[in-house]
Amino acid sequence: CNLTSFSIGKYEVTQAQFEEVMGFNPSEFKKEGATHPVESVSIWDAMQFCDELSKREGYTTFYNLSDIRTAAAASSRPRATAT
Repeated sequence: CNLTSFSIGKYEVTQAQFEEVMGFNPSEFKKEGATHPVESVSIWDAMQFCDELSKREGYTTFYNLSDIRTAAAASSRPRATAT
């Protein structure tokens, strides 16, 4: 990875912003309102959110989720053992 610069939001990601980008709101505290921070987000959804937001704002995406998921699945598979 060769990350030379990055941008960071001034405020936390709201439930409304997450839903607008991703199409769903995983928050358990929806009654608090759309202006409250999103929570209960999986690491996969967080990475996808970052990539989708980057695309919308004209930046290059950072994560290659298909490669990451393939590697994660491979590392969680049972290993053969010698007997």
